[in-house]
Amino acid sequence: MKRSHVLSALLFCAPLGAALIAAQSASQGAGEPPGSAIHHALTATVTPGAFCSFLPPQPGGNIADSESNAVVFCNKPSSQAPNANIFPSGFIRSAHFARGAGFVQVTGRINPSAYGLSSSDGGGQYDSNGAPPGARVSGARKFVNLVEPNAGLFCIRACTDPSKCNTGESTKGCEVVVPGNYQ
Repeated sequence: MKRSHVLSALLFCAPLGAALIAAQSASQGAGEPPGSAIHHALTATVTPGAFCSFLPPQPGGNIADSESNAVVFCNKPSSQAPNANIFPSGFIRSAHFARGAGFVQVTGRINPSAYGLSSSDGGGQYDSNGAPPGARVSGARKFVNLVEPNAGLFCIRACTDPSKCNTGESTKGCEVVVPGNYQ
């Protein structure tokens, strides 16, 4: 094949491939199981009606191993968390919103198998200290988010008062770092 034919094929196929990838990503709808079309959003929200959590970028990932590349999943679309993924059906078993002086939070239970997480995964912490890099919660100066597949728990606290977000005790788990309702 002549060099000019190869160049023409590349110029035609590269934009077509990019368009197909973009169309495939846009076709992932709410409630569909996550897969290769995971959005790499890094902005979460915590409000009475909409809340998010960071999770591994692919189903079945390990929480601690994904602290550098996690992505945002929310219970529903929110302008405060643009391009966030939607939690897989059945992943959130319970969620309890609470507000305190200088913070808002959601605590609750998860079904790890709904996202392929291992029930032996001891979990990990995502936070505003750079896990993952660039992560933030809309309106908060600091946040802490733990996911514990082995205990079936998750928690996220977003703080306007940074002293209310304890990011230094991740090994103590949700119930210590973000006290709340885990029923």
